[in-house]
Amino acid sequence: MNLSMPPLNSCGEAVTVLFDTDVFIWLQKGNIHAAEVIESSRDRQISLQTYLELLQTLQSG
Repeated sequence: MNLSMPPLNSCGEAVTVLFDTDVFIWLQKGNIHAAEVIESSRDRQISLQTYLELLQTLQSG
């Protein structure tokens, strides 16, 4: 996957991206590619599991 470009469908339209907790961990560690992928995605989503993991990290940190 090219991390500098948002994923596109066969018509060249941006698609919904479901971000996993790992992407946010990479972002927190300063990974510029993670930041670019998040920033370039128009329709950003996270799962309930990812939300709960991030919430737990904030509460324990």
